[in-house]
Amino acid sequence: MQIDLANVTEIDSAGLQLLMFLKQEAVSREIGFSLTQHSEAVVEVLELLNLSKHFGDPIVISADWKSS
Repeated sequence: MQIDLANVTEIDSAGLQLLMFLKQEAVSREIGFSLTQHSEAVVEVLELLNLSKHFGDPIVISADWKSS
């Protein structure tokens, strides 16, 4: 299962919980799971909450993103 996050402009705790649940279910059922094309909004939340390693997917930082 691959989830493309390129068009995610906002993510809240419910969205993050859903992604974490899907990851947990995929692992328990031995199904491949990955997040791809992380949007800036998703990367900001994952980094803020130190969850990048939890998902284990490579995150590519775009040069087009605004610097904070």
